[in-house]
Amino acid sequence: MERLLQESNLFARGITKPFTALSEISSKITAGDLTVRAYTKSPIREVRTVGKDVNEMVKNLQSTIQGLNTTVSSYSKMLSEYGKKISELDEAVEEAELIMSCIPEILIVIDKDERWIRVNPAFERTTGFGVEEVLDKKTVEQPVYKNLPESIKLNKQMWSRVKKGEMVSGLEIPWRTKKGKKIILSASEQGLKDAKGDVVGGVFTAKEVTKKRGGKKPKKNW
Repeated sequence: MERLLQESNLFARGITKPFTALSEISSKITAGDLTVRAYTKSPIREVRTVGKDVNEMVKNLQSTIQGLNTTVSSYSKMLSEYGKKISELDEAVEEAELIMSCIPEILIVIDKDERWIRVNPAFERTTGFGVEEVLDKKTVEQPVYKNLPESIKLNKQMWSRVKKGEMVSGLEIPWRTKKGKKIILSASEQGLKDAKGDVVGGVFTAKEVTKKRGGKKPKKNW
């Protein structure tokens, strides 16, 4: 496009030359100087050359416009497809949120640094802690593990196995509710993997089994 503008500027400067010459010749003829008629051929040839240049420039301009239209059409198509993907992603997220809210068991999603990034409503119903009290905190910082060093130790052992690609299930682990009550969970955890197969997080699920245990200590299942 810049090249075309440069050519247009050069053309604009060049086109004035033959027309200026013809104008001067015309003025002299009008004044009675007929000798200048012999010099009209050169400017006329230049005008014809300018006409050819105009046609060529128009062709170049049409080609450039066609190229721009193709580019705009391509970008419009890309934006349309991108918008469609975003819409599909939003629908998938909404569906996932709905599924999580309907699961009766506790479900927690953590990142590779053991930071809690998602919890479902069952967690709040079981423990009394709100989502805002636990999100973006690491497991060792969670209020459900307050004054429960053995539970933190069990969780670290479980996460260590998950990072190696194992799936842990049926681990009985004590938690503490917001009211300070100690409860026992039957917990499971498996890793979340990226396209390369590397563990980049985990999904922790659990259900309360306090009543079933009848006050007994959690089973030693390690």
